[in-house]
Amino acid sequence: MKRYMLVLMALMLLTVPLVVGADDQGWMPAEWNPTPPARPSVDLVQLMQLLVTKGVISDQEYAQLTQPQSSSPAQPPHAGVGHGTKSIAIQS
Repeated sequence: MKRYMLVLMALMLLTVPLVVGADDQGWMPAEWNPTPPARPSVDLVQLMQLLVTKGVISDQEYAQLTQPQSSSPAQPPHAGVGHGTKSIAIQS
């Protein structure tokens, strides 16, 4: 009976830090937020006009960039071929 009481008291003493520190955030600072900040959006037309104004791209390149994309874009050369990648078919 004495051993039972001693074990019970030891377990109770071990649970005290868990109960006392239940609200503690631990190592995380109070201002920490698990959600990353949203990316700022950019007006692409203004960006391209700025690049033309600064001389980074030409008027012809600007015209090519502003053309609507075709419904089926062409695959870049060697896309998915080699480069250490394998395609795996999953059957259900």
